[in-house]
Amino acid sequence: MKEGALIKKIEAQANKFKERAIKSPQDRKRHDSVKQDEKRWMWTAHHKLGWSFAKIGSVFNRDPRTTKEAIETYKPHQHAPEAVQHEAVGPGREEAKQNKRPLPVLVGRGLLEPAATFKDSLSRIGALDGAVYQLLGAPWTTDIPSVLHVSHYPELKVVLAIEHDQPGQFLLLTEQIEAIAPGFGVNFREWEHRSLTPFVGRCQEIIRDIWHRAREGTGLEMSTYRGYSLPHEYGLLQNVPLFVYRFALKHCVESNPPEPELELNPADIDRFPYLPPHYRQLTCRGEPSLLLAAGFGPVVDHSRGIMTDVMDLCKAVTVELCEQFAHDDRTREIVREQEALQKECDPFVKALSDFLRSFAGG
Repeated sequence: MKEGALIKKIEAQANKFKERAIKSPQDRKRHDSVKQDEKRWMWTAHHKLGWSFAKIGSVFNRDPRTTKEAIETYKPHQHAPEAVQHEAVGPGREEAKQNKRPLPVLVGRGLLEPAATFKDSLSRIGALDGAVYQLLGAPWTTDIPSVLHVSHYPELKVVLAIEHDQPGQFLLLTEQIEAIAPGFGVNFREWEHRSLTPFVGRCQEIIRDIWHRAREGTGLEMSTYRGYSLPHEYGLLQNVPLFVYRFALKHCVESNPPEPELELNPADIDRFPYLPPHYRQLTCRGEPSLLLAAGFGPVVDHSRGIMTDVMDLCKAVTVELCEQFAHDDRTREIVREQEALQKECDPFVKALSDFLRSFAGG
């Protein structure tokens, strides 16, 4: 029977059961035990159409928990609904019909792409994810790729982007995976709360500290809209906090990290047309497209009591911050946490791999 016809048949049966509940005193209480004939149609909807317990409950007017129990306790080999019995085939087609592999559950096939995205996202979670740069109140915008979604109200909460962008599909997917890995959904949400959110919070704490120290050390402010705002009198910080953070993570395990190869050059007004021609720009050798800062003019160095050029000062402060945070114990701890976090993802990745294989036939 085709999917559309099967859906109509199930809905018709569900209406009959609801009418029976009205007429029959024995079936008046909809939370009571489900009769065997209703169980088999619920089982059919779940296994042949891939409907969730919640959807089946809404169609049959049953509590989802009752629906779940009814489907799990039903033994399909004892009864076979008319809708799923084999259609008659001619003698010439009988052998081909028997050798033909059954099609996967339709709703399951529709979840293959979200499942693959889910698995890929878990393998790429780390301290360099763009979500780390999404600080509350940070005066910048970011186009750094992110597999995570951050919300700050009423408190910091971090989830996978797919969970935020496709909540309905994500819930259905986790429900389907439960058949392969019982407790998957509960364990995953607990992991997000216990491990993922605190990890991103500590990463954000470090990059916020870098931002504040860079601002205090140079006297420059961050651009509110990176790359599109008018320069301040002496200049702007652009990507100094991001650069220092990345440098520190890369070299924190080294006892003697190298000094970053920074360069000061005239403003590239072809690439950055919002910069005045008299500005100088700070970049890193090997990554010239990443603008760290831009500016000109004198600034007072209160610690030394002298006047210096703002970009010379910015270069010196950036080098100093790279060295400080590469030796910061918090940075080393983040690297260790990242390794532990990735290991904690292994059971979830395995469950998703098993789910994907179940629809690939091997």
